[in-house]
Amino acid sequence: MNAKITNSYESRILNVLRQKTHGSTITEIANELKASRNTVSKYIKRLEKMGRVESKRIGVYKLYYSYGDGIMSKITFINFYKGLVCGLKLQFPNQEEKIKEIGKYIADFYALPIVNVNKLKDEKPSIQSILILLEEFNTYNELFNENSSLAGIEIIEPMKKFLLKLSNFSFFRDSTEFIYHGYLVVGYMERLLTKKFEKKVKCDIKEISISEKKPQDSYVEVILEFKNEIIL
Repeated sequence: MNAKITNSYESRILNVLRQKTHGSTITEIANELKASRNTVSKYIKRLEKMGRVESKRIGVYKLYYSYGDGIMSKITFINFYKGLVCGLKLQFPNQEEKIKEIGKYIADFYALPIVNVNKLKDEKPSIQSILILLEEFNTYNELFNENSSLAGIEIIEPMKKFLLKLSNFSFFRDSTEFIYHGYLVVGYMERLLTKKFEKKVKCDIKEISISEKKPQDSYVEVILEFKNEIIL
């Protein structure tokens, strides 16, 4: 049986988590409550011990959920997603741009907590800080494959245009499904970065390489272009 909640902070934390069913980081909860991270961390640990909150690590993030609101297991989510991509492939053959648009809608309902955007607003952005920010997007790929990595970032035009290479995809065995997954990812990235930077961002696939014998050697190259130089 769950323990009774008597502390106002604990109650407020639970209210935040019930509203954000996709999960929240301690930083996000602290911002919502206008409280310090230390305060939120203290009470969320108590809620975990009471069985009212549970957590799940996704990439570099630890997300917290209100217990009972339901965390879909990773294998269940992956099977669901594979079925979705297979359905999109069958219903929209050779319509990659339409799949990219669907990826944008995903960003409207589920936004990864991109921490470094807030950090950049407090300092003059540099090439290094922008690259750190872009690396955070690998968390999205880690939802599907923990071995996924950001193999490299090439600066095409400083503070404006970048080439990202995402490698080690072994999630899809079917090459066409992998391609559709790639377009969902770039649509997601384009919409989320546009929102975060509040400026137009263009994200397109330059190349997709499929290795049928070694799926882990497959990769996707993404061109990421800010319509104006990044000035936060």
